[in-house]
Amino acid sequence: MAKGEINVEITARVLKPVPEVFQAIVDPEKLSKFFVSDASAPLAAAQKVNWKFADVGAELDPEIEAVERDKRIVFTWDASGQKARVEIELASYDEQSTKIHIVESAFQMTARGVQRALEQAKGWTDFVDSMRAYLEFGVRLRRGRTKDLH
Repeated sequence: MAKGEINVEITARVLKPVPEVFQAIVDPEKLSKFFVSDASAPLAAAQKVNWKFADVGAELDPEIEAVERDKRIVFTWDASGQKARVEIELASYDEQSTKIHIVESAFQMTARGVQRALEQAKGWTDFVDSMRAYLEFGVRLRRGRTKDLH
């Protein structure tokens, strides 16, 4: 992180094993249960992917940089209105729970940059909470946000 920049960082515990959490993120069918309304392909390095967010009427084409099975996923996107890098790291707390650590970087230390970072922090918190509800309890928190969601 350069001087005058800030990152968004979220860390949480998911009460499922690392392979299950990893699959929930890379598998388009599972990802559509808690994050996107539609994903065009599985996440893989250099894979072209399109994500649709029906609840906000948006589409994104993240550029997938790296996918290390059960360890990390790295991509760039412009969800905040500026290009940013996202790194999702997974590690075991124990056999039945996963530490997920998400860093989105970097945002300028300006009023607009801080506002973007705060919005992204809200978004990643929602991502983790929605994933936990889906994986741990089978509850789809994003369902019903618009009539278009399945």
